[in-house]
Amino acid sequence: MKSLVLQEIEMLFSLIVALVVSLVLGVLYFKTLNDIKRDELKDAMDRAQRLKNKRSHKDLVGA
Repeated sequence: MKSLVLQEIEMLFSLIVALVVSLVLGVLYFKTLNDIKRDELKDAMDRAQRLKNKRSHKDLVGA
């Protein structure tokens, strides 16, 4: 039979481990969201640049 102090230490250790795991998962989640937003913004900027280049090319050809 484990002593009460040992059980409390094990519970505290388990709580600390769960907290650390939760923090790591939270950081990874928000980092992933930021990466997705950054990639979407980059893709949108690339599309806008391609459209601008296409319009510029049409203007030069039509001139």
